[in-house]
Order: sequence, then structure tokens, then C-alpha cells
Amino acid sequence: MTRPRPGGILDRAFWVATAAAVVWLMVGVGGDLGPAWDAAHGRGQRGTLTVQRSACGRTTCTYTGSFTSFDGTVRLPEADVAEFLVTLDRGQRVAVVRPPSGGTRLYLARGSRAWVVDTVLLVVCGLAVATMAWLVLVKRRLRLALPAAHRPTGMDRTRPGAKPRQAKPRRRQSRRP
Repeated sequence: MTRPRPGGILDRAFWVATAAAVVWLMVGVGGDLGPAWDAAHGRGQRGTLTVQRSACGRTTCTYTGSFTSFDGTVRLPEADVAEFLVTLDRGQRVAVVRPPSGGTRLYLARGSRAWVVDTVLLVVCGLAVATMAWLVLVKRRLRLALPAAHRPTGMDRTRPGAKPRQAKPRRRQSRRP
């Protein structure tokens, strides 16, 4: 019976968890990219947001307030704008665009950078997935390129149906001149 190599299960769990987190982030960012792109290019319902409260993090602030469309057909008591490096005051009215997909997420009518941030995050996530795939392939090639004598026990996968190999004890070499 062969033992799994040390760290093998943890190594796989790390790669699976990392890949799942990156895919989850890509889906989340990708879902916001479409509406942000539409709003940045003027597609959607225009109106004003009256800021009632704000919540700020390190670089992004989320401003919540009431939205009223310019034509008066849509009124939302709770809508929010989350923008990168933008400061709005309580009671301030700003021109916003509500994307065609609807919802309570709004974007600034002028100068919205939400789509840029989403695009950068999506590209970074894509590069992370590509790098992880490359590392897995390189690791597999290196493992298969090792001569059989240098492979760890149980790692002979060059032949289909091969049985795990037992490590041979090394002979002691004498140090005689």
C-alpha cells in the first residue's frame, strides 16, 4: 500500500479553492460589467439621485438615496451609486443613469469609471486563471519528465494501468580512495 505524498491532498485543495474563488470573482465582476458599460455609453433611463447617506471604504464610496427619472415615470426610494474616487455630499443631487436591466444600482451620467474598474478586475482574474492552468501543466510535465528512478513512490503514470512502484533501498557507497 502506498501512502499519498505529503501535501498532495492539501496541494489539490489549495488549487481547487483558488480556482473556485477566481471563477466566483469573475462571475461577480462580469455580471456588473454589462450594466456599467451600458450606463457609461448613455443607454438606460436618465434621472437624478438625491443623496441621503453614504458608506465609504478605502477607495470606493456607496451613496444611497432616492432616484427620480427625468420624465417622472420611475421613482425609487432606495437606489445606490458606487463609484471609485468620487465624493458626494448629503442632500446633493446628481445626474445618474439607470441601466436598461433595471434594478436599484445606478451609475453617474458623466465620468462613471465603474466599467473600467470591472474590466481591469476581469482581466486580472482571467490572467490568474491562465497562470494557474500554466503552473498545473508545467508541474505535470516536470513530474512526467523525471526518470523513473527519481520519481517519488507511486508516481509512475507513464504507462496506463501501471502499478505503484516500490522505492528501492539505496546502497551505501564506500568512501575508499
